[in-house]
Amino acid sequence: SGAGRQYYKTITEALGAFGQTTWRPAALEQRLALTLALRYTEEDKDIFYDYSSVTTPFATVPARSLKRDKKFHNLSGNLTVAYQFTDDLNAFVRYATGYRSGGFNGEIYNNPVDEETIEQWELGVKSDIVPGTLRVNASVFTYEFKDMQVGMMRLVNGQPTSYTGNAGLADRWGTE
Repeated sequence: SGAGRQYYKTITEALGAFGQTTWRPAALEQRLALTLALRYTEEDKDIFYDYSSVTTPFATVPARSLKRDKKFHNLSGNLTVAYQFTDDLNAFVRYATGYRSGGFNGEIYNNPVDEETIEQWELGVKSDIVPGTLRVNASVFTYEFKDMQVGMMRLVNGQPTSYTGNAGLADRWGTE
């Protein structure tokens, strides 16, 4: 009776590749910089659940076992356009995407997590007002998450359990 044995085993195989390049056209005295970065991510995730039966005053939950696997892949990156107006003043705009693969929660039976993606925009300036004495950097930015992964709590068989779940869409914005 009571809480039975909850055994699970996870396996992850991952591959990633990253590259970045910056081009500075000579025609603009190399004041313009175009930077492109790309990252490819691929992950295979497996989980095996082996839960024994659980008997409570209300019911008996039979023993359960399950094997699940899922492949995740993503191409993300960023593009930055920066211009050096003077030796002491640089302005930029940046667009970037990011990724966090999904997976499985072992503590909660058969509870997968979807991958999370993010898009970011940033517009900023970097300047040395008084070189070596006063530097002013400022930016405005926005982030948009899809299937944002967050830590959550849930009761499972009367016991509080923490796990990772998807919260859906979220956005953030701000200034620095």
